[in-house]
Amino acid sequence: SSQRVGIGTTSPSFPLDVIGTNNTTFDHVSTLSLTGTNAFDSGDAGAGISFSGKFDSAGNVTTFAQISGIKGNTATGEFDGMLTFGVRNDAEGVNIERMRIDSSGRVGIGTSTFNDTREMIRLKNTSGDGTFLTIEAPSNSGSSEIFFADSDFNRGRIAYEHNTDDMQFWTGDTERMSITSDGV
Repeated sequence: SSQRVGIGTTSPSFPLDVIGTNNTTFDHVSTLSLTGTNAFDSGDAGAGISFSGKFDSAGNVTTFAQISGIKGNTATGEFDGMLTFGVRNDAEGVNIERMRIDSSGRVGIGTSTFNDTREMIRLKNTSGDGTFLTIEAPSNSGSSEIFFADSDFNRGRIAYEHNTDDMQFWTGDTERMSITSDGV
C-alpha cells in the first residue's frame, strides 16, 4: 500500500529498500549485485545505475547521471574493472563520462587515459582555457594546503594562509620560504 518494495525487510523506508548481510566471500563486500548481460568483448560489459528525473513541464523524463562498473578491456580471460561516473550535458544531449577510477586505483577527471604509470590523478579540461584545481578552506581564516608525503608523512607542503594572504613552502616539516601578501 505504501508503493515501497522491501527485500529483507517488511517495513521498507524507501521506494526500494534492500537489507541483508554482506556477501564477504572472496574480495568483495556487498548487499546488492547488479550484473549486465553484454558480451565480455563488447566494450560495454558491466552494469550501472542511472539517475533520472523530469526535465520539463510536460513531465518528460531523462537520465541526468550514471555510475557504472565496467570491464576494463575486451580481452578474454581478463577482468580488470573500472568505475565510471557520467553526467548529462545539454550541448551533447547524452550522458558523458566525466570521471573514472581504473583497476590500478588511478582517477581521471575529464579524461580516461594516463600518460605515465606513476600518475594517480589526472585532470583534463575539455573546454575553455587552462585547467584549474581549487582547494578551498572552510573559512577566511583557515589555510589551503598541498602535502607531499612519504611513509613518514608530511615531509613537504605548500600552504596558503587565508587570514594573512601569505604563501608558504615547507620541506622536511620546516617552513623554508614564505611570500607575503605584498610579494616580499
